[in-house]
Amino acid sequence: MTENMVENLGKFDQPIREKRLNWVLFVVCISILLFGAIFAVDWTVMLFEQFNRPGMVFPKPLDLKQTAFTGIGKAVNSVLCLVIVIMVLDSRIDKKDWLLLFFAFLFIVPTDIIMRIIDLNPNLDASTPFFMVGGVTSILAHLVLFFRHGRGFPYWRKSKRADLPKKNWFQMLWLPAVIFGSAGLAMGFLWQYMVPINHQIIGPAYTAFFCMNTWVAWESVRYKLYPKRNAIFAAIGVTLWYLTEVVGEIWNVQIGLPSFIAFQFIWMVYGPGILLIALSGIKFKK
Repeated sequence: MTENMVENLGKFDQPIREKRLNWVLFVVCISILLFGAIFAVDWTVMLFEQFNRPGMVFPKPLDLKQTAFTGIGKAVNSVLCLVIVIMVLDSRIDKKDWLLLFFAFLFIVPTDIIMRIIDLNPNLDASTPFFMVGGVTSILAHLVLFFRHGRGFPYWRKSKRADLPKKNWFQMLWLPAVIFGSAGLAMGFLWQYMVPINHQIIGPAYTAFFCMNTWVAWESVRYKLYPKRNAIFAAIGVTLWYLTEVVGEIWNVQIGLPSFIAFQFIWMVYGPGILLIALSGIKFKK
């Protein structure tokens, strides 16, 4: 019995086999095809509903409606990313990394389902308690990914810093300065519109979490805490999610044409972002 257990444990944390990788790529292709269909429908609906009206020169952002196909399709894409994470259980980087990635997607999937329900239900919007529930589950996803991408945060621990490449103050601070600074500027511009929809608390809290997550993801690239491909997948994925949150808040505050245009771009950055995060958990062959 002990020998069988050892043999089974040996099947984990191995580079992904070609057959399994082909199945993962098959799911990725389905996801990309679904992205394309969603983009096509979203933009077609926008152009038809907003511009194909007599006497209209500019679109009316508040008239924008999402079809059931795109709403359901976006949630399905999140589920496909979770499926990829489960598929690579035996080809994970390590047990802790996989568990954190798995639990992150257990928060991401319900978040996306909640947000799609809000998009499809005319009686719900960004000021409702239901939206706040989705905001909290998204924060929890960011928190889990923060610990995943931190990899123990060796660059913040005095006992570990000696083993890492030395950085001067500029090298250490420019990255968080860019990430937090750009998010702060965006929130400063949107603040007057965030207050009326009760985002004055969840907005800054959420901003702090996705900025921290983006920061540590790029630190994992800088300090080589993951294999190179995994680190880049995770960092780009989280950066696209960072852009999603900025663009998404422009939609939430409903400030006219900018919000209308922002809605079309949310899943153009978010969908590929979470797909890359899911793929970052695979132990690839060298």
